Amino acid sequence: MVGDLVKQGTSADIHEWDETRVIKLYGPNDESWVTREAAMHAAAEASGLPVPRVWGVRQVEDRWGLILDRVSVTAFGDRVHYNDPKPYLEEMARLHTLIHQSRVTDNAFRTFKQRLSPKLAGAPDLLAGLDSMPDGDRLCHGDFHLRNILGDLHNPVIIDWPLASRGDPAADACCSYIHLKRRLDHLEDLYLDAYCRLSGTPRETVLAWLPYMTVV
Repeated sequence: MVGDLVKQGTSADIHEWDETRVIKLYGPNDESWVTREAAMHAAAEASGLPVPRVWGVRQVEDRWGLILDRVSVTAFGDRVHYNDPKPYLEEMARLHTLIHQSRVTDNAFRTFKQRLSPKLAGAPDLLAGLDSMPDGDRLCHGDFHLRNILGDLHNPVIIDWPLASRGDPAADACCSYIHLKRRLDHLEDLYLDAYCRLSGTPRETVLAWLPYMTVV
């Protein structure tokens, strides 16, 4: 039932499944990634966030995949190249604030700090500093950037949830800030200004996470 390749990614490929759905296929032995992303999607959908609907997990030969609604639209990351970027950064910040309004009580979610800790194992000073940072109990996307928002300004859809966790929203916002700075330098401050204004978070609270985000 797997159809033509729609998009090739670094960790998974998107293939046609039927007229209205796609399957996100991970590599062999990646069942845990698929089930984790399915759980993250379910939590995001239950929170009322604009995400593609999940239809199930399937094994296709030696690969595992996640069946999702097909969203055949352009990413914000493409639109900013030929439009005024400010409205897209504003909408990105609004969506991020919406994500962070969801409180996570399920201990099955790993924490944002648990995601960072193994990558800081060789830097004991940073690891000690990370331990003193806030834990937080909010839903964090973990990879929230302009290419993971599809659609136009009036009908956005948030995709790619395998790195979702519970934690401090400021850490998640700092992760997005770093991603923008690395790939679309000069847009990161537009995003951060909008996020801090909409969420009521002081800028320094987000930037306090910068030393720990060099590993994401």
